[in-house]
Amino acid sequence: MGRVLLRPGDAVAVEDPVYPGLKSLLTGMGARLAAVPVGADGMEIPRLVRVLERERPKLIVVTPDFQNPTGATLPMAARRGLLEAARAAGVPVVENDPYGELRYEGQPLAALKQLDANGGTVLLRSFSKASFPGLRVGWVVGPKPLLDRLRHAKEAADLHSDQLSQAVLLEFAESGVWRRIASGCSKRAENGCGLRWKLAGNFCRLARAGRGRKAA
Repeated sequence: MGRVLLRPGDAVAVEDPVYPGLKSLLTGMGARLAAVPVGADGMEIPRLVRVLERERPKLIVVTPDFQNPTGATLPMAARRGLLEAARAAGVPVVENDPYGELRYEGQPLAALKQLDANGGTVLLRSFSKASFPGLRVGWVVGPKPLLDRLRHAKEAADLHSDQLSQAVLLEFAESGVWRRIASGCSKRAENGCGLRWKLAGNFCRLARAGRGRKAA
């Protein structure tokens, strides 16, 4: 994504704190990081608006569900506010959503991509968290012209992704086993998280937002 949309010196609006791997990736491409604080409800939208006005970033990169490392989840009003701020500034949104499937209770919130009537959001998702961490297979949903550019950049970098991993995941998904495992995880996760809540509550703050939880 960065190879296609960014040039050295371009600013990117990111969450603060942010996943170190994303920080390293963007700075390695020569991007300037424009930090937007993350509160209990995720990226603070009023601060984002100020960053958009001051820094004129080329992209907004956000993890709306169970943000890493805070575990915060953007509520619906904030999601709509983020999209409106991005639309007004003319800045595309990269929705990084590897954790959305890790929800163990409550109803999932609509993805930014689902809410975006203007088509300015690119959705990134992955099987690596919800199925097999060793199979690094993900996908992108976005405008076709952008996907064509991404495909060409991918082919120039390493020709194509591992076909065996994709075939294994396809067989696993079509078998129905994955959904049965996911549906059975809720109770086990609740029991395990309840124990962690008791043990860790005296030493750190735990973010609880729907089914996913992270220690903060």
